[in-house]
Amino acid sequence: MDKIFYFHGNDTVDHWKPSYDLASFDESKGFMALADGVIRQKQEEVSIFPDQFASEAVSRTFVTKAGELAPEFDMDHGGMNELLHELNKEIANVNKQFGYDPNDKDAYWMGECVGGVVTVRENVLHYGILEDCYVNVLRGDKLEDVVKMDHHIMKAKKFADQLVESSPTLQFEDVWCKQLRNSPDAQDVNGDLIGWGSFNGQEDASLYWQIGSVELIPGDVIILVSNGMLPLFEHGNEFNPRIEEIMLKEDYQYGVSLQKELSKLITDMIAEGYQNLHREKTLLRTIWRG
Repeated sequence: MDKIFYFHGNDTVDHWKPSYDLASFDESKGFMALADGVIRQKQEEVSIFPDQFASEAVSRTFVTKAGELAPEFDMDHGGMNELLHELNKEIANVNKQFGYDPNDKDAYWMGECVGGVVTVRENVLHYGILEDCYVNVLRGDKLEDVVKMDHHIMKAKKFADQLVESSPTLQFEDVWCKQLRNSPDAQDVNGDLIGWGSFNGQEDASLYWQIGSVELIPGDVIILVSNGMLPLFEHGNEFNPRIEEIMLKEDYQYGVSLQKELSKLITDMIAEGYQNLHREKTLLRTIWRG
């Protein structure tokens, strides 16, 4: 595995506030972890939200403990699922220290994060993810993504929007947090889950995490990203050629040129009117050499 390129950008959040995107990685161990802290908001609330600091603590726990615990698990025999359960238990303990009961489905302000763990053993990449963080293995000249993830989060948002539109007394955040988060009961007319998952200590988070593996071939580009990076990649049904040129460069280990190029690209795209690029964004990228 090549040296891991790490990029973090945060263009609008006040500098005194904690970062909610946190990462840990070690290319010598074939390991990457990323967490994106979830911050609740209500329309009548302003300024500081109680879960800002709890979610930062949860994100930090996720990526730190993932690095410590991952080597203990046999990824070929259910180890990733066991690891995610263990990380979720660690997060439950963090929330208890903040005075929150993780089993209380109405605990609106408790700390939580989405995130993912990637570990490579031999030539097999194993991943465990809760949206909306994403792992991609991009292969070949067309950079085809060979990781096939379900997109629970978009289905859940559409469902929540419909509920809010149907009732003027409902707020989106209440529906999102109390009805859809880690819910086994959030189902569509076909009985399929239509909620979303969060690492916050609730056991039902496991209903929503996605686990899989990919046998790597030389040249595969491995990317682990938070949702703030996604607008950079969107280009109709194809990979954005402007980001492709940067992502495939191999000179990044010799300086900060790639950091500068990526920052400039983001600045240019914001000036051109691309939406949502101001959000906090994190990317981990490496290339598998075999």
